[in-house]
Amino acid sequence: MNEARLNLFSHKIEVPKELYTTNGRPQYLKAKAYIYDLSPFDETIYLDADMLWLPRRPITELFEKFKDIDFTMANRGCVDITEADEKFINWASPKEIQEAYGYGLLYNLSSEFIYFKKCNEIEQFFWAAQDSFDTLKVHHMLFGNGVPDELPFIVAMLLMGVYPHTAPFLPSYWELFFNKNMQAAQMYNKYYAYSLGGAVQNNNEYA
Repeated sequence: MNEARLNLFSHKIEVPKELYTTNGRPQYLKAKAYIYDLSPFDETIYLDADMLWLPRRPITELFEKFKDIDFTMANRGCVDITEADEKFINWASPKEIQEAYGYGLLYNLSSEFIYFKKCNEIEQFFWAAQDSFDTLKVHHMLFGNGVPDELPFIVAMLLMGVYPHTAPFLPSYWELFFNKNMQAAQMYNKYYAYSLGGAVQNNNEYA
């Protein structure tokens, strides 16, 4: 990485190996459950590495929007877990999750965007997500040859009663989900970031 790019960052923090391994096997998505511990800031907006911030939406807008909340995460909606059909989320059976972890709201999460403040309740929420990575009580789909990171966050929400501030909450444009060619002006007005998740991108040039 050249010097100009290095100057874009005020902090560079190495993730300890134990935060992305389980029984000696790499499980890189596990590190997301430790972003509370890794962040040196009182307020944090986490973005996946395959996202671009849209230049016409200042990030200060979101910090101002979240000034009265302690936590949120991108999501495509929620239902009472007792009413969720088996296709509501991809990672595990809602019925199995409910039997293992109890009642509450089941969110269809997208962990590519997470906001949190440093406080005791949110710290304990992340601890619950960390513990769930290695102690899941449900059968689950493999993702990246390991645990899909949204699932431990789902479990932590049920255990701790900590949920996103609203549902649905879609701060980024993801072509694989929206499946349409959105014009640049419309995208800039509606979203804060552009997600390249799934390696899907149309041929539009967004300027």
